[in-house]
Amino acid sequence: SQDSSLVGFIESVKSRSGKGSNIQIVSFEFKLDDIEKAISQAVQDLDFSHKAFIVVPDRKIKVITDKYTDGLRKCRYIGVITVGLDGRWDLPVRCWAKADKDVHVNQEIMKLMSACAHPII
Repeated sequence: SQDSSLVGFIESVKSRSGKGSNIQIVSFEFKLDDIEKAISQAVQDLDFSHKAFIVVPDRKIKVITDKYTDGLRKCRYIGVITVGLDGRWDLPVRCWAKADKDVHVNQEIMKLMSACAHPII
């Protein structure tokens, strides 16, 4: 079994009022087999992310449906993305974004984001 890897993504989302936009930090945990570990790591990612996704092969959808759907729905900030061998993906479990006040962003995360950010023209 390969280890998970965390990939961060900064997403610009329209505000609820429709005026302006909001920046959200989204985390992704990639795992081929160990779904429990991916979920556990995604829960940890929520300390500094608005939402997190576990990304697994599409062959794992039955395992997720049978064992984890109820738990994932209770933790509404974690979603699931499945990916097929042909590169097609699906979003069988959607998620909400946490409120800004509930996301713990520190200087190290800000430095990492700034080092990875591409300039907006």
